Amino acid sequence: MTANLRYVTTSFSLSGRFDGKIGMPLAVHPDSGKRVGLPIMSDARHATLEAQAADAAVKHLQVKAPIGRDAVRQIVDFESQVYTAQADHPVAGSFDAPGTPPALGPQALAKGRAILAGFNYNAPVFFQFDDWRTPKAGETPEQAAFRASVARGYDVFFLRPMWISDVAWFNSIGMGNPYKRTCAICHSVHLTGNDISPGVMDIGVNMPATSTIDRPDLPVFRIRCDKDAPGHPYLGRDFLTHDPGRALITGKCFDAGSLVMQQLRAMSSRAPYFSNGSAKDIAAVVDFYDRRFNMQMTTTEKTDLANFLSVL
Repeated sequence: MTANLRYVTTSFSLSGRFDGKIGMPLAVHPDSGKRVGLPIMSDARHATLEAQAADAAVKHLQVKAPIGRDAVRQIVDFESQVYTAQADHPVAGSFDAPGTPPALGPQALAKGRAILAGFNYNAPVFFQFDDWRTPKAGETPEQAAFRASVARGYDVFFLRPMWISDVAWFNSIGMGNPYKRTCAICHSVHLTGNDISPGVMDIGVNMPATSTIDRPDLPVFRIRCDKDAPGHPYLGRDFLTHDPGRALITGKCFDAGSLVMQQLRAMSSRAPYFSNGSAKDIAAVVDFYDRRFNMQMTTTEKTDLANFLSVL
């Protein structure tokens, strides 16, 4: 979505120059000379908002001539000051009210610090939800119960480990397979929950062999890789996919199915989910991860995690 882009258009890495996942240099912004990541479009075809705006003007708006640098800068300046997040909830109430967890509501995005790694206790990705853990004066029983569920859901998101396995561009590049971490290891950009390092990976949602969601209505393509090229790290050189993903941009078989992780804000307004729309609601998203990585969440944990995601 075209919002909160201040948080997703500059990449963080330990050195400031390299992709922390694969150790390769980050792309260079042609104007500023600063290193940038790839978290803008789902297939990572553009590394900067400037490049995306110029390309969209030609291909979508079909302008007669490429727009100039000044027009591109005006577009990017406008996009960079737009913020969105859920502002209230029918049960939890307004997120402008005193005692609301500090990450909730659009004001949190407008005031927050951009490009900060949030998978640690020093600066957790969505701060903390302690204000909602216990009932407060003036809350209805329903409101208190829902707020407490959201707080527990954040604990599932930030603290509950799972064994992440067979994810191309995560397990396949030296992270270990499987790799025991929480949701926040990838959904880590402060206040937005996209990936702190260029977030191109294949979690399996586009692959019939690994997806836990049955979508017979989606097209299926067979990919056969060149015998001399590296194949998909977990599916080999002959496999089926609903969406080749970044492979359509790079032409590389090992990129098949890989897409850029998107931010989690305003999820309640953006169903269906995943790039192919295969999850009809947030509960289906939670169920996908539970089954894909054998998390073995209880019914309560699933509800709590879905409630947490529903207020972002």
